Amino acid sequence: MNWDKNEVPEDTDDVVFDGLVAATVSVPAVINVKSITINTASGTNAQVLTLGGGFTITTNFILNVTNSSIDFGANTVNVRGNFSETAGTLTEGTSTVIFDGSGAQTVSATTLNNVTISKSAGTLASSGILVIAGTLTMSSGTWDPGSFNHQINSPWDDTGITFTPIAGTITLTSVNPNIKREGVKKERFQRPARHKKRSQNNTMAIIQQKQIFVWSDIEDIGDLERFELILEAIPDEELMRKLERWRRDESI
Repeated sequence: MNWDKNEVPEDTDDVVFDGLVAATVSVPAVINVKSITINTASGTNAQVLTLGGGFTITTNFILNVTNSSIDFGANTVNVRGNFSETAGTLTEGTSTVIFDGSGAQTVSATTLNNVTISKSAGTLASSGILVIAGTLTMSSGTWDPGSFNHQINSPWDDTGITFTPIAGTITLTSVNPNIKREGVKKERFQRPARHKKRSQNNTMAIIQQKQIFVWSDIEDIGDLERFELILEAIPDEELMRKLERWRRDESI
């Protein structure tokens, strides 16, 4: 690694964990660095980084080595460049990752706790599935979710940002998935895929439903028997006449 001289890196430093030696580093305080790269392309030793304080990363965060890890703990991590996790282990803890760069940013497939999008300019573009175990806060800027199936464990409120869905799915997994949208923008969330024309330009939100019971809990019967139960519960003579004419291929 290039974290040498027993000195804490500064906001102009690119911090590189290169795997040439085994490295276990704990960061006890808030620090600012230019970038963090955990990559053992030069060596094969495990690299372990644990945050005891927050990080501000003015350019890119890269984690792409199988035998290495980073633990965000309960800290705030500001990322102003790209966020890339392609291998290794990222432990999100109870942390908050804030994307607050003033230019274009990308975020790869990853699982994070709390996420805040707070950009003065530019677009945050997803290049993979984003799983948010905590809260998504959309304060300012633009988010392009791409064509991925993101999972968000919080209510939805995009009134502070520009949300540019093209395809894909937003799954709201929280117990109370309230949806608040910017009033001047088009409908974002569609019903199931039968609305094909509109769903091409909008992202679908799936709100998970709790299953109370299934038919087999009451009686193990087939579809025809269940339909007969419905007809018995709706003794509509006119409906029955129409169904009988339909059965005989007559016009209703």
